[in-house]
Amino acid sequence: MNSKTFLYLFLILLVGYLYRSVGMSYESIWWDEFSSVVHLKPLSEYESSPDFTRWAQGVHYEPSKNILHFLIKNRSLDPATMPLYYSIEYLWHTYIDESYYSLRLLSVFIGITVIYCVYILGNVSFNASVGLIAGLLVALSPIHRQFSQEIRMYSLFTLLSILSMLLFILWYREQKRKNFTYYLAVTFLLLWTHPFATLIVMVQGLYLLIDRLWFLIENYYRKDTQKQVNIKSPRDNFIFLLKWAIPLFLISLPSVLYILTINFWSPDLTSSWMKIPTLREFTGDLFADDCIGWTYQLRAEPDFWMNFFDKETARSIVSQQYFIGGVMVVLYIICFIWAIRIYLKNKVKDEAPSENGCKNTNNSLILLYSIWWLFPPIFLYLVSHLWRPCIMPRYTLHSSIALYLIIGYTLSNMEWKGVKRLLFFAFLLLYLYQSSLIIGKPQHTDWKNAGVFIKQNSKTEDILLVNNELWKRVFLYNLGPVPNIVCYGSNFENTAEIAHFLLRRLLPERRPNAKLWIVVQGDYFESAPLNHFEKYLKEKGMIYQSVEFPGIQRVVVYHQIYSTQELLEPSRINTISLLEDLCALALEFWRVKDYWSAVDTCKQVIELDAGYAQAYSYMGMSYKELEEWDLAIDAFTKAVQLKPEHYPWNWINIADIQINRGRYESAISALEKAFQLLPNDSFAHTCMGRAYLGSGNHEKAIQYFQKAIELDPTDLRPVTELERLKNNVPTTHSTSR
Repeated sequence: MNSKTFLYLFLILLVGYLYRSVGMSYESIWWDEFSSVVHLKPLSEYESSPDFTRWAQGVHYEPSKNILHFLIKNRSLDPATMPLYYSIEYLWHTYIDESYYSLRLLSVFIGITVIYCVYILGNVSFNASVGLIAGLLVALSPIHRQFSQEIRMYSLFTLLSILSMLLFILWYREQKRKNFTYYLAVTFLLLWTHPFATLIVMVQGLYLLIDRLWFLIENYYRKDTQKQVNIKSPRDNFIFLLKWAIPLFLISLPSVLYILTINFWSPDLTSSWMKIPTLREFTGDLFADDCIGWTYQLRAEPDFWMNFFDKETARSIVSQQYFIGGVMVVLYIICFIWAIRIYLKNKVKDEAPSENGCKNTNNSLILLYSIWWLFPPIFLYLVSHLWRPCIMPRYTLHSSIALYLIIGYTLSNMEWKGVKRLLFFAFLLLYLYQSSLIIGKPQHTDWKNAGVFIKQNSKTEDILLVNNELWKRVFLYNLGPVPNIVCYGSNFENTAEIAHFLLRRLLPERRPNAKLWIVVQGDYFESAPLNHFEKYLKEKGMIYQSVEFPGIQRVVVYHQIYSTQELLEPSRINTISLLEDLCALALEFWRVKDYWSAVDTCKQVIELDAGYAQAYSYMGMSYKELEEWDLAIDAFTKAVQLKPEHYPWNWINIADIQINRGRYESAISALEKAFQLLPNDSFAHTCMGRAYLGSGNHEKAIQYFQKAIELDPTDLRPVTELERLKNNVPTTHSTSR
């Protein structure tokens, strides 16, 4: 590498780093990232909060004991997870730094390595000029910048795809065993990054098949027999392909078997975000990953241009995104056609065999890069039609690398210097324009700023209501531990129904000074107002103010919410999902020790469905904490009558109350039923020990306490009971389960 090339490459890497560093702290942890980090050790300031336990319950955080435990838990949340990136993520988080900024920085480092490796790939494939041009396009690419900031595997997927292609080319060109060994090793790692990494191997296999077949056909029809020297026979070529395919099959087999065990969500659960793209969206995915407005991965904002112009002018500049994207697509197609023209023109000359019988593959690599660019998205699009939707632009992010190399090849080989320079500066300006459109505001769901707004304007007794349980978890993860109740409605109608119940029934009596906040995530690229949600609020006679937080999926916070309906009518909705949502709200009240609010919420459920057992269970738990023993027993008894096996701890709670009331025989009878459902529950054994202790059978009491300790050594309650028994100290009642 000469000094001039080194300087250009250094500047490209610097530009790529600076571009990826800008706005890295803006982004919230969105859903995909949430699935990557939720089981990592939380931030230390989270753990030190008095509300940490409820936060952990709300986001379903469970600490990971080790890297294997983390990978298993991660896969339970995101079934399609492959372990390589998450292993690196876990080690980085554990031994380098636990902050989310640091995890994003890991992706940035990988993204910078992608730029460098693209240069190497272009240089090895063609020349340094091609590598520099392709590297510059990656450095300025909005889509690569976006995924170089995320706590996800896509940058690593792209990097290993590039390295696999690089080693594949070196092996194919030189036919050396060492290169093939390195190629197999890198490809093995690649196959453990993403289920669709197998498409890279398919691209390579398709290229080998076409290139070898094409070469044999051309050689057969050549009239000059002298040019047929050292050409291998069809049988030799078939054996050569087998020598490539068999090792690839063997290294692919473990990851393929792993993929076959994936039990992915049903299409019904993913239909809102995993769907077959329209023809326009697919065209954008195929030709225009970097063209904002054409691609549905990124959105444009005028913030950058507002630093230089007034708001209207800035918006006018941004509004040209569709036209400019179209110009870029035309230039892409021109470069592709020009590259094919050069390829066909030089094909005979470049593909003549060398003395050792190996081919000069430089020119034929245009065929490889054309397949790499087009085949993966087309294949996934067809599979989406034939099987189920499985195409997202980020799944084929790596394919854009091939397009950059084709552009570099075209510009490098163009005969007319004036046209070459014009095209180069056109691409530079177009990419600078596209890069400017995503600087200034978050791209993904802006949970973070929505949470900041609420924290700055709410009181501890206020209630936060989110429009979906999953979004509640993600929002709460970004919000951090708070003293507020954070609940959800599983759909828009339920959310409005719960809001109406809180405003018209519960808050006026139980929390007269509290306000309700509703947090709603919109669909992709949906603008406020969210009419399909707000119609339910209007049906309930609610008036409100709203604040919008832009993103690919916008967040809208509704506040200053009031209901103008005076009649306290019972709900007309009676769905299982609404009953479940209200019970989840009752449990949240119970967790903050607002037991009467929990009771009122359970009563609302019973008004809707008097046979819903879970409401009686949670009502009994609340009455128990209020020491309303008779009411608690009645509620638990009703629950087990309706559904004996639905909540096994009902029997334990009945027993615990009976022990506290000195009714030990009734407690033992209840615990015997509990053991049928929970034979290895430590607390059930502790309660049985207390029951036998109260009835005077110390020997049996000791046996049950010891068994409880054996079942759960971390539970201190049986240890405490044994100490009391030893010191002859009276026992005390426990808490609800």
